Amino acid sequence: MAEVDFKIDCWYGSGCTLRTERCQKTCPLYLEMNYMIVNCGMPDATPYIKTLIPTTDTEFESYERLQNIKDNIVDYVTAGHDIFIVSNYSFTGKTSWAIKLMYRYFDRIWSGNGFKVRGYFLYVPDFVTKLKAFSYKETAEYKEIMHNLEHCDLVIWDAVTDVTLNEHEQGLLGSVLGKRFMKGKANIYTGNAKVDLEVLGRNLADKINMAERILLDGQSRTKGMNS
Repeated sequence: MAEVDFKIDCWYGSGCTLRTERCQKTCPLYLEMNYMIVNCGMPDATPYIKTLIPTTDTEFESYERLQNIKDNIVDYVTAGHDIFIVSNYSFTGKTSWAIKLMYRYFDRIWSGNGFKVRGYFLYVPDFVTKLKAFSYKETAEYKEIMHNLEHCDLVIWDAVTDVTLNEHEQGLLGSVLGKRFMKGKANIYTGNAKVDLEVLGRNLADKINMAERILLDGQSRTKGMNS
């Protein structure tokens, strides 16, 4: 087989499972993966996530559990499994692990996906700040986000326990999660260890508490790493 000529910025590189003789931008794997990543809601989305190393015995066990979920991610998403990746500190790898799981899901279901958003990343504090402007609900961005939150196979609710929600915001997010629960959709929550009923609302807090809790109790990583 001819040597592959990597003329496009493809993250698979020599590990590509399609084993094509020459990489092109018309490659279906590249096109469909790139579409899902670009449209997954992350600002400056990149397919490259830093390698994480556990620093405590508990964290080592949590990494093993997360790796098991990653290896079987399609089964977990199909079953509507929810997990809550939690720690008491920032920069412990919570967000990075959540993104790793979502990207693995993309990698497993890309074939035949076409132009469909299958996973979505929501940085909850930023979304809640935007909600405080009444006119935001009339924007195309808001409508697109709400559609994806309700219909995507997998949603990452990043830093969801790190915000204080008013009654309206509690009702809005609680309603979305209720719809996802009824449809058997999977969720990944990240945040601090305390799930405060008063600041999140009962519906949202109950859904988070029902999820499988995975503790990352290691040291904070270097500045700039996802939390």
